[in-house]
Amino acid sequence: FALPAVLIFGAIVRVLLSLVFYGHSTDIACFMAWGNALLNNGFAGFYTSGMFADYPPLYMAVCGGLSWVCRVFGIGYGTDGMALLFKLPATIADILSAYLVYRIARENRLSEKFSLALAALLLFDPVLAFVSGAWGQIDTLLTLLLVLSCRLLQREKRISAGAVYGIAILLK
Repeated sequence: FALPAVLIFGAIVRVLLSLVFYGHSTDIACFMAWGNALLNNGFAGFYTSGMFADYPPLYMAVCGGLSWVCRVFGIGYGTDGMALLFKLPATIADILSAYLVYRIARENRLSEKFSLALAALLLFDPVLAFVSGAWGQIDTLLTLLLVLSCRLLQREKRISAGAVYGIAILLK
């Protein structure tokens, strides 16, 4: 019961931060513009349109998918609701990272309380909460994928580790 409560509370904190702070205005505006451009023009049109885009294709696809969700549910372009939606991937990555820390700690025979404390420390670190929840940066997505790739290498699952690493490269 404690782990789900910590993870849910961590998600709530980030959503609240997302509602209080619009985010890093330049980045959030780019993410939204990229998503709409991809949705309107597809990948071929997006990359040949001359639009400035300094992220690789997988994150562009994420932005396009988020823009599609906004259109389907009538969430207006540039609104706080759209900004919140664009911050959700980083929030989800934070939650998954905290869960991964918990699992690694338990697998290394650390106590339940200590493992939970480690997950909570990651999840409630004010800087991490602000970077993803308030500012809307996706660095935790990349970090999660890189840690997962290293974890797979530890378990000698080289092909899976390489695939996850490739996804990380395509993401950021």
